[in-house]
Amino acid sequence: MRFLGVGAVVLCGLLTGAQPAVADYARVATVAPDDDIALTGAAVAVGSTPKGGRSALALHGLDGSIRPVSIPQPARFVEELQASTSALALLTQTSTGGSAGYYGPVGGPLRRLPRTWVDVDVTGDTVVSLHRRPEDRGRLELRDVRTGKVRRINVRGTRVAIVTAAGRYAAYATNFATGRETTVVVNLATGREHYRVRTPSRSTGYGVASNGRLWFVSHDRGVMTASRTRPRPRMVARMRAQPYEFAVGPGGIVVSRVGTDGAQAALVKQDGSVRALTPSLPGGVGALAYDGATLAFATGSCVFAGPLADAPPVALDGCVTG
Repeated sequence: MRFLGVGAVVLCGLLTGAQPAVADYARVATVAPDDDIALTGAAVAVGSTPKGGRSALALHGLDGSIRPVSIPQPARFVEELQASTSALALLTQTSTGGSAGYYGPVGGPLRRLPRTWVDVDVTGDTVVSLHRRPEDRGRLELRDVRTGKVRRINVRGTRVAIVTAAGRYAAYATNFATGRETTVVVNLATGREHYRVRTPSRSTGYGVASNGRLWFVSHDRGVMTASRTRPRPRMVARMRAQPYEFAVGPGGIVVSRVGTDGAQAALVKQDGSVRALTPSLPGGVGALAYDGATLAFATGSCVFAGPLADAPPVALDGCVTG
């Protein structure tokens, strides 16, 4: 979901951060993402849909290149997009009113996921999809885009939802939306449960790091974390944050920190330190991707990317928000 600005404006000129710029983020696309963006190394994967048109998926390189990726079935919205340097997965609303899930190597070709999918994420060469049928409790399916091999891990619990994956770990929710929600971390190599925690109240989003650490984001409370050795979630940074706009990577979690004049991308570390990565953007932060070295973010109808920097100015001319 995207942060909504105060009003419809055309942002012109430069927004100057409080610290001298080390490097500017490059505008890699002038298009409003439907929802997510994802880093694939030297490119940003963006799914977008023009008004009244069909959805398009493309890899926008930091060097200015654009590489379209074919979506097998016409779509009217790209509702989820995940990627690594070697694999890509997306969930779409089809033009006929249904939904579809796809996966494959970065750049395609994409293949269709089984219709029992609930959610999907990507880690390395592996696409991790969560599946559920009415007669079972669910399972994780691991698809290697290089070899084509598929592994299955049965999951424990009912009402399973929301999978997130990194490194050799994946996390999913059980008892989803019941008030008794639990977040379970699984070791993908062994298929065994690593640990589980009671999902913090009013927590609206979570992600797992490559070391198995969990991060939770709450709109009105801030950022919390938990691990196998300290499974009780603890607060590390109090702030107002967009609950669905965050990206977990090496070194911490990048969130969309909300202020009175917009929102900014900020890196929160395990020790509670917070580093501003962008100035406050009047159009908000509509999507985030972070891999430890590179940040990508959307604001209005523009997508920017580049090495992490201390809030350099961002050229927002032509980025329409509303």
